[in-house]
Amino acid sequence: MKNLLQFYFNNWDLLVQFKHYFLYKAKNVIKTAEQSLFKLNYYHHAHDRIENVSMRSTDIKKLQQRLMPQHYCILCQGKQVSITKREFDCLKGMAQGRTNKEIGRLLGISPRTIDSYQTRLREKLGVHSKSALIDIYLASELKIL
Repeated sequence: MKNLLQFYFNNWDLLVQFKHYFLYKAKNVIKTAEQSLFKLNYYHHAHDRIENVSMRSTDIKKLQQRLMPQHYCILCQGKQVSITKREFDCLKGMAQGRTNKEIGRLLGISPRTIDSYQTRLREKLGVHSKSALIDIYLASELKIL
């Protein structure tokens, strides 16, 4: 059980990505369930356990690549705006308080490329400042396209 918890904590971003992927893929089922008042019952049994879960790092990377969305959708000023994964990663780094140099180092790209992503984000979202971009990121619920 300890190893399983460790896996989840070490791969939190993967779980968040999976959540978005699942919600995207299951949106029709969820919509149908909500419309027909279909209710799902969840049962928790104390004796049900998953033990000895182990994945090789190559398997984890393959899973991450498969689950990784290519575009995100942000609701901004009443309209949906599509941004790329790299633009999202840049926006996320900005919201975490990282400098362009730090974001670039994490993503394996130059700080100048981060500047161009920020410029594109400002144009797409119709804002003029870095703080406005961060406010939009924090206020918006991101969706996968």
